[in-house]
Amino acid sequence: MTRISTLLHTDDPALPDLATMESNRELIFLPISGHPQAWTRRLAPLNLPEFHLSDREQSPVTEQRQATVLAINQRYRCRAMLTKKRSLENYLHPVPYRRLLV
Repeated sequence: MTRISTLLHTDDPALPDLATMESNRELIFLPISGHPQAWTRRLAPLNLPEFHLSDREQSPVTEQRQATVLAINQRYRCRAMLTKKRSLENYLHPVPYRRLLV
């Protein structure tokens, strides 16, 4: 995500550069696996805004993740989303981004 956002930011400075934001300590990426329900309130004591992004899966995992998304979205300054596809890589264009700029 950081590399993609840097490329997009280079082309359109209005878009955030997540790599720069991470190095400036403006955000933290926490790749997790296992039971996402455990993360519903794990970061709540920090009282900071949160954004959670989960991939869709096969049933019943998708339904469990949707319940987690709903629980996180109930918290103040927290937002969670579930992708429509099973993997973030499924959103990438088959032609490398730099080739599109040439």
